[in-house]
Amino acid sequence: MTNSLRLSVTTALLALSVSVNGATMGAFNEDFSAGNNPQSVTNFYYGSGGNMADFTWLSGQKSTVEPSSEILRLTMDPAEKPGAWQGPNMISNDRCHFGTFAARLKIPSVTSQPNIGGVVGFYSYYNDQWDTELPADINKNGLYDNSEIDFEWLIADPTIIYLTAWTDHQELPNSNACRKVSRIINLAKGIIYNTEYSEDVGGVGTKLSGVENVPSAITPIPGFNASKQFYTYGFDWKSDQIRWWILHPETNDTIVLWDYRGSVERITQKEASLMMNIWHTNDWSVVTNAKATEAPRDTFSVEFDWVSYTPAGQVSLVSPEIRSTAQVINVSRDHGETRISLAQSGSYTVDLFSIRGEKLGTANFVGTSFSLPEQSTSIIVRISESGKVVATNLVPKF
Repeated sequence: MTNSLRLSVTTALLALSVSVNGATMGAFNEDFSAGNNPQSVTNFYYGSGGNMADFTWLSGQKSTVEPSSEILRLTMDPAEKPGAWQGPNMISNDRCHFGTFAARLKIPSVTSQPNIGGVVGFYSYYNDQWDTELPADINKNGLYDNSEIDFEWLIADPTIIYLTAWTDHQELPNSNACRKVSRIINLAKGIIYNTEYSEDVGGVGTKLSGVENVPSAITPIPGFNASKQFYTYGFDWKSDQIRWWILHPETNDTIVLWDYRGSVERITQKEASLMMNIWHTNDWSVVTNAKATEAPRDTFSVEFDWVSYTPAGQVSLVSPEIRSTAQVINVSRDHGETRISLAQSGSYTVDLFSIRGEKLGTANFVGTSFSLPEQSTSIIVRISESGKVVATNLVPKF
């Protein structure tokens, strides 16, 4: 790689910025490098209805499993009451709409308290009951609109992932009426516990089939444990489709967890904030452990390495639609240098992109490996041979 390319790529990486137009967010990638201020983030703000202890949210912290990574740490406070708004919540500066949402995160290990009732969330959210900026009840069904798409982990079992999409939820007065579709999976074993439509939170749902139940089977990721290492998760939100996915930790192949293409009435159309949180629940136990509702006896933390949003119509190389798996890329770190290796020797063209899809530079190499410039954020590497893409991979910052 030439020195001029190194300079242009490094300059572009350092120049990543946020674009906010009106009430909706532009594309962004937040990598939580806080500098000298541990409570400084660019695209989010902090909110909580609890004690709001300073230690519950800190940016620019060293990861417990990747010491070279600076992360956002959200921490449960044992003194907090149960409830999603009691714990630390990070909320995007403005609302988001259709597009690709992604995050690289590690949930807490709770082996010291296996029956803890705790939830980690990466999700979009807007509810008419608490927000009045948008027209209410746009689907005219008499309930509060609840624009929400969830990735959730009940931390007592780190092999389980909860996926949910809401259009309505009315909590008051004395109601749990809702409209939602949901799926619960065990990614370590490749089990889908249920895929259903519900009109009452906690009530019995209706089993989904056909286009609402795709894929109908999940290939397991052996050894999957969301508390032991970072994984990259994401969802693509369109007017007629919501697709949840994860990048395989070894091959970077995209594994689609749920590709929901049911009735448009079951897909939220309303703008929503992008949020992350961790909180104590005393009445929602993970599907594999009915006892897991205990209050935390210690602090437990989730780590976010980065979070990104790409509005619809812009290129997101993290999206499953444009990933290629013809070759597997091996990413290694040696003597301060990130090295990319391929299994087959050849004459290759390398294109580098930001996670938002902005092109950062191009280089050519012959052989099986090449070195990347020092990177301040996660990037995308796309490798082509004779004009054909042979591999597209996410390369995390080290």
